[in-house]
Amino acid sequence: MASLADLRKEIQAARRKLTTIARLLAEYERAQRARRDPFALERLLQQLEKQGRDAPLGPETRERLRRWLEYERTLLREQRRTYQVQFVQELQAKLRPLGFSLEGHLPRLYAGLYQILPSFEQGTVKITWGPEPVASLKGLDPGRVTQAIQKHEKALKRPFVAEEFFRLLRQAYRRARQEAGPDRRVPLALVHRHLTLLLQPRTFWQNPVRTRFREYPRSFFAYDLYRLRQSSLGDRVRLYVATFDQTRDPSQALFVPDSAQRGTRYAYLSLEPEEA
Repeated sequence: MASLADLRKEIQAARRKLTTIARLLAEYERAQRARRDPFALERLLQQLEKQGRDAPLGPETRERLRRWLEYERTLLREQRRTYQVQFVQELQAKLRPLGFSLEGHLPRLYAGLYQILPSFEQGTVKITWGPEPVASLKGLDPGRVTQAIQKHEKALKRPFVAEEFFRLLRQAYRRARQEAGPDRRVPLALVHRHLTLLLQPRTFWQNPVRTRFREYPRSFFAYDLYRLRQSSLGDRVRLYVATFDQTRDPSQALFVPDSAQRGTRYAYLSLEPEEA
């Protein structure tokens, strides 16, 4: 025979489960009134279904809950398809003023060199520039996706002087060769490391703390190489395509644009010999 304490615990546990179900039902109702996206509503239905499995419900109430869940999912099925179409259309409209056209098909969309990966089930959007991560957003908001791309574009297309960049690249290449060996081909990752150090301001070397460190991400390096290759100095630089195994390791391959729409993963760099 159960003790009074055990009985009280069982009743309290049952009450908590029923309270959770009541809270989720109220939350679902509020979400409907707020016109939340159907994928968010589906996630709430999944929670309700999970909580209802072992909740202390009578047979009739359990069956009513099952039928209600089934009915709501039927309604949401068509809404989900409509919502996906609207998401793509709105995103396309917002990206067009930035000079991008949206290509591809869900769940993989492309805008220039950007890859947009919405997960409607999880309510998230991942954005990459080539393979390089740009942003991971919560919520399926085309406006926020556009803002993230616009912010990255502004940072990427900062002022650039080909002659100055080539001068620093030459120094980084020279240091990298001293470290890597006599081969004229030097790993891009090694050149990037030395170039990042050369780009640090004097204040960093006076007191090398994180707040004074100037970031130079892989995407910046890649885009600067692209801009250099488009300049009159471009024929002085040679990039070597990465092997398949190298492309699987980000530390051995770097995605560099070949155009505004396409890019290639490269592993090594060489510069034409310096004039004597």
